[in-house]
Amino acid sequence: MRRLTRDLPEVLHARVPAGARVLRVLALPDGDHAVLTSASLIVGGDAVTLDRPWSDVDAASWDSEEGAVTISWVDGSAPTSLAVGEQAKVAEFVYALKERIDHSLVLLETVQLSGGGYLRGAIRRNADGSLFSQVTISGVSRPPSDVDARVAALESRIRAAVGLD
Repeated sequence: MRRLTRDLPEVLHARVPAGARVLRVLALPDGDHAVLTSASLIVGGDAVTLDRPWSDVDAASWDSEEGAVTISWVDGSAPTSLAVGEQAKVAEFVYALKERIDHSLVLLETVQLSGGGYLRGAIRRNADGSLFSQVTISGVSRPPSDVDARVAALESRIRAAVGLD
């Protein structure tokens, strides 16, 4: 960890969760740093601008032509775009980012709703290895009247699939 964090601003170093490993550090073109730990994604420089656990990440994409990584969130908040430039270490960073997202996602099931929306049920892994369920709804402004029953059924199915009560 010392090698990865030696040039890391102290404010970011202090945000690394106790017991978490620093997996990758990428110096961003704007002077900030992006830090991938075993528990979370941390971004900032003089101040922390992003600190979220992997279970909050829905997906990430890399546009190598634009030199940007875009991260979408399960809670539906606006995606985060990180200008990463064209450094040699960007590919390693993106690979580690994908690995962390994949590691946090144990099971995923999607259910189509009338009106074009969908429910997404996921079993996610916390940093400590424990499992929990997430059910999100998207793509519909007026959920169907039976949405609560569908959510309960989906959550019950995915929890049972991995042996959670």
